[in-house]
Amino acid sequence: AARYLALFSYLVHIIRDFQKDQLENLNYFSRKLMIKNNLTDQNLRRIASDNNPTDDFRNLIKQYYNIADYYRKKACLKIEELQPYLKDQYRLSLDIIYQLYLQIFEKIDYQRGNFDTKSLNPTKPEIQKRIDDIISKFYN
Repeated sequence: AARYLALFSYLVHIIRDFQKDQLENLNYFSRKLMIKNNLTDQNLRRIASDNNPTDDFRNLIKQYYNIADYYRKKACLKIEELQPYLKDQYRLSLDIIYQLYLQIFEKIDYQRGNFDTKSLNPTKPEIQKRIDDIISKFYN
């Protein structure tokens, strides 16, 4: 479960932190996928600075989204398998971690969305509500 959750969270972070990372000259996208989608480092920096995603960039994000979704599903299945063997506090912690990454993942809209840091990061009230919902479900 940890391996799948780690891969899911890593891929979500690549998308969520796209703008921030690019503006700091950091790039975590696969060179192979960038080439496949006709993208260069300069293209990515321009998209991050003017927040105007191209179709090629949206295709790249779609590929990352699909890979992340694959690992999300694997992580979910493994977490469900482990649940009966974990103490309550570990089950709750694992569910909170998974749900907070899922909350970011749910904000990714590769067809129409923006990929700026503000759009992809949940607000403090959204995070608090998600945690409250998890805890409420856990104890009911």
